[in-house]
Amino acid sequence: PNMRSKAISLCFVHSTITVCYYGLTTSANFTADNIFLNVIYQGLSEVPSSIIAWLMAAKLGRRPSLMALLVLTGVTVCLAPVTKPWQPIVSTVIAITGRLAVTVTYCISDR
Repeated sequence: PNMRSKAISLCFVHSTITVCYYGLTTSANFTADNIFLNVIYQGLSEVPSSIIAWLMAAKLGRRPSLMALLVLTGVTVCLAPVTKPWQPIVSTVIAITGRLAVTVTYCISDR
């Protein structure tokens, strides 16, 4: 029963991370108005993700890292569209931070 509950929990978390990653990748039009800048920002957010994931998992452990990054991703996904009408640059930074957080989360969960 203990192994079954852990497997179900990990499958749910991994599915949630995958759906969030897919959603942030396909609907990245809320980051910047220029599509070319969107692609550059998304590419730049992918580069340091493996190193950050490795450092966080080594220093904090997988469970606290996953929890912190999932909360950060949720907050940034909720804040980015809300702040866009007032501060588009801040909204872009928040969205890219969320994208980086979900990418690091994905790297940690696959480890």
